Amino acid sequence: MSPRIDPNQQTAPAVPTNPAKRKGTLLEAQTISPSLLSGLKGTAWARLTTENDKPLPFKTVWFYYPGTHEPIGNGTQKTDSNGIARVSTGNQVGGIFSHVLTDFAGAYEAEFKGDDEYEPASASGDVNLLPNIIGR
Repeated sequence: MSPRIDPNQQTAPAVPTNPAKRKGTLLEAQTISPSLLSGLKGTAWARLTTENDKPLPFKTVWFYYPGTHEPIGNGTQKTDSNGIARVSTGNQVGGIFSHVLTDFAGAYEAEFKGDDEYEPASASGDVNLLPNIIGR
């Protein structure tokens, strides 16, 4: 079993120095489409932007099962120049399928905890219950 992510652990300061001036953010989590050929492995990914749809690079996004803070893959990933953070589900897609079927909830959560400049954002992603033959 993977170690649990402490939801209070973050690289940014716990209390922003000037929260009134932080800018709004949007986080969009994408659907995982696992591949049968890869052993039902897939990639959870999310895109972090400003409210004006400008990508936010080099920000940490957390990926975990809803309500548990159990990490998916390595748990965190930095956004790239397009504001996209990706984490491989490894062999955890089976667990994600099980979670979706038993709880009827989103397959995973993505979260940006915010920093001095930007407000936090979160989103839920789904999993395609009919895997692709080769994946995307």
